[in-house]
Amino acid sequence: MHYHLCAGQGPGLQFWHALFSSEALLNRTFTRDDVIAQIRLSTEADSGQVLAKRSVDSSATIFLGSYTKSDALGPLGLLREDGGLYSLEEPDEVPLWALAYALSHHWTQNFSERNVTALADLWEGGAFARLFGLGEFSFKRRLRRLAAAGVLEMWQVAPPHQVTRPVACLELLPRLYEPES
Repeated sequence: MHYHLCAGQGPGLQFWHALFSSEALLNRTFTRDDVIAQIRLSTEADSGQVLAKRSVDSSATIFLGSYTKSDALGPLGLLREDGGLYSLEEPDEVPLWALAYALSHHWTQNFSERNVTALADLWEGGAFARLFGLGEFSFKRRLRRLAAAGVLEMWQVAPPHQVTRPVACLELLPRLYEPES
């Protein structure tokens, strides 16, 4: 659910993606007002519309609540709140097969004509790994696990390091419901 909400080409609102890939929020603490500012910037850049204060406030409340409440997406561990200050966190664990499914979907949406892409395309800027709050080391470790499982290949002998197209989403769906090993 999280991936589809925040994927740049997913069914979620564009500001949701912008919040997870915004340099203004990454690697620092931020406030609800910072989230409101990012929602305004993203919406204006995406559609040219200026949202009403009530709409922006409500969107910020929904976004922050979605990632801090234990009965919502809080258990993912992506957003931490401490006395009105928030920070995007690297989660303890991202389920491997959920990441594989999301990567396959992301590839179809962004690299459909490619069989190989640079690892940097998945890592740098507001790229795929950021949507899961993964640091570079953690992301590469998970890609190596996916390579060992035959989902993709990684070529890291010499730069530019590359990743091959992962198997199709439909092939990965059954693995989503298997216990982690």
